Amino acid sequence: GHPRLALGRSTLPLGGQRARLLVALAVAGGTLSVDELADVLWERERPSSWRGALRVLVHDLRRILLGVGLTPAVLQRSGPILLLEPAAAGGEVDLWLARDAAGRARSALESGDPAAARALAGQVEASFAQGILPGVEDDAVIALRARVVRERVRNLELLARSARALGDAATALEAAERGLELDPTNQPLCQEGMAAAEAGGAAAR
Repeated sequence: GHPRLALGRSTLPLGGQRARLLVALAVAGGTLSVDELADVLWERERPSSWRGALRVLVHDLRRILLGVGLTPAVLQRSGPILLLEPAAAGGEVDLWLARDAAGRARSALESGDPAAARALAGQVEASFAQGILPGVEDDAVIALRARVVRERVRNLELLARSARALGDAATALEAAERGLELDPTNQPLCQEGMAAAEAGGAAAR
């Protein structure tokens, strides 16, 4: 969805360049070069003073972090690299939590626990379904969004598989159909959808 900083019950929405910077870092896993960030922040043409503008933006974000009680160490510059380190303030990034949960869901299914897998994959889908910067359609943001969509499709396949293993054909079919809306040529999802539809039809007879 739209990026925001949260501290306890207080939230601070972020927009514009601040949102782009934080989203780019979150999608990349916390580390990007300043040149890669510049491509996201100034898609068509960088201003001649873009390095100075980036320094100002980072300073502004650190000031905001400090204002909501977080240490500015959450956002660090190391030479040509910018780092997002929420653990420096005991913080978390929702996208990273979802990725971790997706990994645990896959492990649960592989170890024979489809119930745990379905529960975790459902939580991941709820997070991924919020999208990335909705309403922003330039090439740089679309590229960021595509990376997350690929992860979402893999998770929907996992959700379909785990639900079908539990005999929940309706959830399996819904997950497969949702994934195919995002990636219509995905063969594993096609197979899961057909298997779920067949299972659902058999149960209805």
